[in-house]
Amino acid sequence: MSIRKYNNKIRELVIVGIVLAVVGLVSFILLLVFHAKWWLVLISIVPFIVGVFLLILGLKNLPNKTKKEELNVYKVEVKGMGCGMCEAHINDLIRKNFNVKSVKSNKNKNLTIIKSVDELDIAKIRETISKEGYEVGNIEK
Repeated sequence: MSIRKYNNKIRELVIVGIVLAVVGLVSFILLLVFHAKWWLVLISIVPFIVGVFLLILGLKNLPNKTKKEELNVYKVEVKGMGCGMCEAHINDLIRKNFNVKSVKSNKNKNLTIIKSVDELDIAKIRETISKEGYEVGNIEK
């Protein structure tokens, strides 16, 4: 599972925890106010306890925003880009086939820079770009 998907799952866990805690607390208060049977009041505490537990678990594992993710940077030599549309085509091709943070191509330098959280398959990068008719030179990580 990628880091991005993991972070989304943790955020979902926090949201579910908040919802359960609020629903449990509201039902507990309503049952107390309307003098419900004691066992109903006890049962209404269960969603609150589960919600608080999920909330604590999620907040404990929530990623720290101040900590930057370490990115893998790939410098790909691409020959055959003649215009800005070629640069855009290469960028779109990389975005479509790989999970990347950013990608920038420069026709003048014959260079595409790919930044990704995940480790990318260099052979697949070469194959993907070559299929479109561009010549791929050196790929540095």
